[in-house]
Amino acid sequence: MMEFHLAVALCLALILSGLSPAEQPPQVLVTESETLGPGTSRHTVGLQRHRHTIVLDTAAQTYALRYVVALDPNNPQAAIPGEGYIGMSQSSNHNWYTGGFFDLRLNGQNVHTRLIHSLTGRISGDRGTADFVFDTPLAVVRVRFIAQACRGYVFAQTLLESKQEITSVKVTIRCYPLRYISNSDRHSHGTSPKVNEVN
Repeated sequence: MMEFHLAVALCLALILSGLSPAEQPPQVLVTESETLGPGTSRHTVGLQRHRHTIVLDTAAQTYALRYVVALDPNNPQAAIPGEGYIGMSQSSNHNWYTGGFFDLRLNGQNVHTRLIHSLTGRISGDRGTADFVFDTPLAVVRVRFIAQACRGYVFAQTLLESKQEITSVKVTIRCYPLRYISNSDRHSHGTSPKVNEVN
């Protein structure tokens, strides 16, 4: 009888050791931070700077997408970009420019002249997203950045809900394959900036 109980206990131990809690599928960790501070660009000195960052950590790579504008005390809906309005400070300070690498124009007009409508980060399955939504007189525009778990790249998508006829769409992305010296004149080291435009 003792051998039977020992055999049952051994079988039960083997069965239980093979059972593990359901493994969680990999996910993107999404975090957000928002700050107000002094303006830093020459034309925004003296104004409050609004900076909102969404970080998408895929476990393979971390991307930090940033909305940065100065606030006009006389017009609460106005947004004054320093060098741009959507920047990427991670995975590197080089290449996709922290100060503004993405620009969108509809019918020749920038979408960033008004304060952003919303900026949200979300997790859905194995994806993390950062949604920049602009409500302009011409259209509601969503610029979405998508990162997948365990992947070393990020996708970008732009969706438009037009309010008026859109006759032209121009996307400009800036890549700086170089670095700056840390002084106020911002001398660059390396090749000149690369600008890609899609019409």
